[in-house]
Amino acid sequence: KWISLYNEMKLRTFSSIFCQKFPNLEVVRANEVELESIDENSLLYCPNLDHLLLDNNKLRAVPEYLLIRNSKLTLLWLQSNQLTSLPQNLFANQGRLEALDLSDNQINFLPSNIFYPLARLLSLQLYNNQLQSLDPQWFVNLQNLRRLGLDGNQISEVPSKCFAALKNLELLFM
Repeated sequence: KWISLYNEMKLRTFSSIFCQKFPNLEVVRANEVELESIDENSLLYCPNLDHLLLDNNKLRAVPEYLLIRNSKLTLLWLQSNQLTSLPQNLFANQGRLEALDLSDNQINFLPSNIFYPLARLLSLQLYNNQLQSLDPQWFVNLQNLRRLGLDGNQISEVPSKCFAALKNLELLFM
């Protein structure tokens, strides 16, 4: 039910072959394999995917509809890549996502409603990026969020009521 690609492997592109061969995968662990890109259709045949770990790679971008058929996803790690932004609809079908780690990238832009579909999100890590400002719209629907990491960015001002919707927030790192 899981596939783990080890750092001895050098995998430049993650393609749909893994999900086509193993459609019942629940966990995909492809960290530290020097991954540079992901096929747009690479996860279409993995409808039971629960954990996707793509950290410590060389990803510069992720396709907008990469996760559209992975509605059971609860954990997504994209930290320590080379991402500078995320597409608007990346999380469009991610109502079950609980943990999202985007730390240690080069993210300097996020669309206003990027996290809106993530009502069950408990942990959001955005630390060590290049964000210069916060958009209050990022947090509007994150009422279950407990941990938010924003430290290590270039944020100089926090908008009034930026975190007003975060009623369950326990830890905030700035």
